[in-house]
Formats: sequence, C-alpha cells, structure tokens
Amino acid sequence: MHASPSNSTSDVAICAGFGSGDRGRDDINAIQLATQDFSNLPVFEKNFYHEHPAVTGRSTEDVETYRKLRDIHVQGEGVPKPCTTFDEASFPGGYADRHCRATTCCRRTVTIT
Repeated sequence: MHASPSNSTSDVAICAGFGSGDRGRDDINAIQLATQDFSNLPVFEKNFYHEHPAVTGRSTEDVETYRKLRDIHVQGEGVPKPCTTFDEASFPGGYADRHCRATTCCRRTVTIT
C-alpha cells in the first residue's frame, strides 16, 4: 500500500511558502527598525599590517629596483615598501602556510592596501 500526498488546502498553503498569505512580503518591507546611534563608540582602525623588519630595512634603491623589475607603479605619499616573500607580509596565525604556499604559482605577489 502506498501513501499518497494530501491535496487539502492547508497542505497547499504550507507548501506555497513565503508570500502566499494575505500580506506576504509587504509585512517584511513594512518593518521599521530603530535608528542606531554609533557616535559614542570608540574609533576602530583596520590597520592590521605590521611591516616586517626585512621590509623596513630595505633601501630606497632596492625598493625602486624591485618595483622596476616587477613593473610595479605607485603613486602618492607614504606608499609602503613591497613585500617580496609571504613571510614579509606578516599574515596572522600561519595563514601563509595554510593558504598561500599551498598554491603552485611560479611567482607570488602580495598586495598591501
């Protein structure tokens, strides 16, 4: 004996899902959320980059040579020196070991923004 699905009206309403009732999506669109005041929160800066000592010690001449070799063009003031290895990029908690070094690219590039 096989069970057959019910064709009652209540089953159809449940299966029809969101928007099948009297008001549908209009209920969600009509919700008024309270306006939040974030002016009293402390300033949060997303400055997680800490320059590796090897990068800090790189001379202006070395930086210019590296950028020329890699065809890197920069503009502005205070542009950080390039990282030439994953270790110099100061990724947190072994990120470079788990993700970057696992790739098989020939020449890796790290962009610090």
